[in-house]
Amino acid sequence: MLAKAGAVANEIKSYRMTGEYYIYDPVTKEYALRAFGGITFSGDRYSEQQEFIIPSNYYRDVTGAGTYEAIGIGEKAYGRVTGSLGYAPGMAASEWQQYMPSEILTRKTLSMLVKIEELPDENIDGMLCYHYRGSVDMVKFVNEYPQQAGAFRTSTINEEFWIGKDDYIIRQFKDEIIRGEDIMARLPMLTAQTLEVWKYSDFNVSITIEPPLDAQGNLLSGWVVIPVQ
Repeated sequence: MLAKAGAVANEIKSYRMTGEYYIYDPVTKEYALRAFGGITFSGDRYSEQQEFIIPSNYYRDVTGAGTYEAIGIGEKAYGRVTGSLGYAPGMAASEWQQYMPSEILTRKTLSMLVKIEELPDENIDGMLCYHYRGSVDMVKFVNEYPQQAGAFRTSTINEEFWIGKDDYIIRQFKDEIIRGEDIMARLPMLTAQTLEVWKYSDFNVSITIEPPLDAQGNLLSGWVVIPVQ
């Protein structure tokens, strides 16, 4: 299944993605939409949309108590903010590749899944999908990413993914991180439980992403160059 899906994903040249980010509310004992990237939101005031032109063009729009936009063109990145949102400190060229369908289906963490189970098929935005869930083997994860050992050695990572039954294209991906109590004691700024849900759509449609420059090559009003790490 992953081999078929990975081969199809590698042929995708453009697509759109929407994301939601949740943290676990210790009072209600439920997941609540509260924060993203260190920026606090409330209720349904948070949304995120991203567009990709593979391999290197990217657009991101985060709406909460204002709007944050980012554009990546090759190795250059630009940002614009309104309201009370703040700029991210920088942007890595790899950031707009992290959640690409091809990356999700071929990245090493999926090869580390254990206790994989096939769940009942589900309809995702009109597409009937295969549905799988598994847990990451944390010993393998820490061995593969030793720089993450301090934050993840006693954590649990669960992942789910939905793949179209007709075309083998990934339609949705969910990543849940439950951090161990010892990690929280040493690094209390981390959220004990987080949940990310990403949906993919508009594969290979015409998408235009251009740098925010005028005809003379000057930055448009409100835009700044942000560091590429």
